[in-house]
Amino acid sequence: MDFSQVALSPEDKAFLDQTRAFITGHVTDDVRRRARESGENFDEQVHAALGEAGYLAADWKLESDGGFSPVRGRIFELEIARAHTPWYHWGTTSAVARLVEQFGAPELAGLVLPGVLSGDIRLCLGYTEPEGGSDVATCKTRAVRDGSGAWIINGSKMFTSKAQNAKYVFLLTNTDPEGPKR
Repeated sequence: MDFSQVALSPEDKAFLDQTRAFITGHVTDDVRRRARESGENFDEQVHAALGEAGYLAADWKLESDGGFSPVRGRIFELEIARAHTPWYHWGTTSAVARLVEQFGAPELAGLVLPGVLSGDIRLCLGYTEPEGGSDVATCKTRAVRDGSGAWIINGSKMFTSKAQNAKYVFLLTNTDPEGPKR
C-alpha cells in the first residue's frame, strides 16, 4: 500500500494552498541568501510574519485549544521545509515556552507567552558551561536570593545558540551547591 499520498479534505487542501502562498511570499530568495550568508538560519521578518498570521500560535497550541490538527501541523512542517525557511529558533523557543507555561509563575507566563506566540519574543537555553558542557550535574553557575527576593547569578555560560536573537534565556543554575547533583 502506498502511503506517500494523503487525500486531503477540501478544507485541508485550502489550508495547504494558503500556507504555501504565505510562505512563498515571505521566504524569498533574498531571505534564504541572507540566512546562508549570516549562518543564522533565522530571519526576524519571517518569524514575525508567521507570528502575526497566527502560524506560531497554531503550531504551539493543542488542537483542542485552537492549534493545528495533525494533518495541518504536518502540512505546515512540510511547507516550512519545502521553502527552506530560516526559522531554527522556533524549536527551542516553543520548548522553553511550554516549560514557562507549566512551571513558571503566572506573571511570567503572562509576560512571555503572548510575545512568543506573536513572534516578538524568542527564548534560548543557557546550559553549557566552560568546564562541564551541558551536564546539569556539573553546573557551577550559582543563583542566590538577595534580601529583596531577586536572584543574583554568578557563573559562566557558553555556546548559547541563538542568544543574539533571544529576549530571554532559560538559565540552568545551581541554587544549592550542597544538594544532590542528580
